[in-house]
Amino acid sequence: MPKKPKRYCNYPRCKEKTDTTYCDQHDKLVKQRYDKQRETAVQRGYTTRWAKLRKMKVNRNPLCERCQIDGFITETKLVHHIDKNAKNNDWNNLQSLCKHCHDEIHKGDRFKSK
Repeated sequence: MPKKPKRYCNYPRCKEKTDTTYCDQHDKLVKQRYDKQRETAVQRGYTTRWAKLRKMKVNRNPLCERCQIDGFITETKLVHHIDKNAKNNDWNNLQSLCKHCHDEIHKGDRFKSK
């Protein structure tokens, strides 16, 4: 099967070609800049209390809830806050998901302005 042609890196004035959005050099730079402006995990609501709650949710729902709706059986890797508020740890706001489903939900969220 033919491969998709490489395209230019999205970083301004970069002439490197890549299979992804940024070349290797600029991908690291963009991620570092993003991480610097981000709050710490604790500031975002991921505390030891969250870790215990997450463990309880995974034990009660060991399979991805979204995959089950589609008829697939996939192991839970992440617990998702449905309202995307990490400080709202209400049981009804949590959903057990596999990495693929979690990434699909958050696709495009990473670089959105707040």
